[in-house]
Amino acid sequence: MNSLSPQDSDSKPSGERPEFDLLEAMPPEVKQAVEKLPEDSRSVVAQVFLRHSGSLPAPWIIKGYEEIIPGSALRFLEMLERQEKHRIEWENKARSDASTITSRGQWMGFSMFFAAIVAAVTLGILDKPIVGSAIGVSSLLAAIVGRFDLRSRRESGQDND
Repeated sequence: MNSLSPQDSDSKPSGERPEFDLLEAMPPEVKQAVEKLPEDSRSVVAQVFLRHSGSLPAPWIIKGYEEIIPGSALRFLEMLERQEKHRIEWENKARSDASTITSRGQWMGFSMFFAAIVAAVTLGILDKPIVGSAIGVSSLLAAIVGRFDLRSRRESGQDND
């Protein structure tokens, strides 16, 4: 028999493993050499790679499990659904945590800026205008540079918040 699959049916359901005629799949030189051999001494060993891409296994793989262990296809699909639900929950939690961290950082930055301005005004009132001005100007510059840096990071794609 020249086919990879032991099934001989001409009409196959869409979930069955594809069937290959090994002689047709061989390079012409190999095919001619095999055909020249006597029928009783022909032995063909072939390695065939089937490639399937997607989040689910190929239908013939699921069907194979179902034939061996009835109900396994349903259990497998339920497991995939649970994994997908779990992944979505983790992504939502990560997004929520990132939002919380960003908000907390903004409040802390605002608090530090406000404390620096209060300190600058207090030092100005206490007759320390040079130190107060230095603190006030440096806190203003820090706020402006920080905002500019955040905007440039978002535009370059480094910050995904």
